[in-house]
Amino acid sequence: LKTGAYFTCAVEQGTSAAFCWGYNGSGQLGADVSGSCTDQSGIASQCVGSPSAVSGGLAFAALDQRSPQAAMLLKLLACCAPEPVPVRLLLPHPDFADRAPADVAPLLRDGLAVNDAAGELRRYSLIGFTGDGMMLVHRLVQAVTLSRMPDDEIAWWRRLALALIE
Repeated sequence: LKTGAYFTCAVEQGTSAAFCWGYNGSGQLGADVSGSCTDQSGIASQCVGSPSAVSGGLAFAALDQRSPQAAMLLKLLACCAPEPVPVRLLLPHPDFADRAPADVAPLLRDGLAVNDAAGELRRYSLIGFTGDGMMLVHRLVQAVTLSRMPDDEIAWWRRLALALIE
């Protein structure tokens, strides 16, 4: 169970299905909205009043199509500790790019590609920025991202994350 300022999410043990409820004004919970809530100031907004299955798979599929490099950056961040990650760790690493698969190499060669990918992840509310040059991925997003990958792919991304951090 994880609570935020405006919503709460939980992962069901056994199935790893995610359920969220609360503020959904930008569709960030991935659930269909059938009602509205009124905040303390009396302003009505879209919300989910009871636990609803998160359709995060749709967001991940859309991200894979729209920005494959953003999807790769999310996989990398999912393999880091669930704490703020300095953006400078992810800036160009041509030495790693030479050893990386062809589709990952541009992300490691080009700082603008990292910035564009991070912007896409922010657009989907999959990461946040702490304001001091750090990116933050929620534990639930990390867990869902990892659950979508086979073990050998997870191992590869973890080795890359470790190499970048060292």
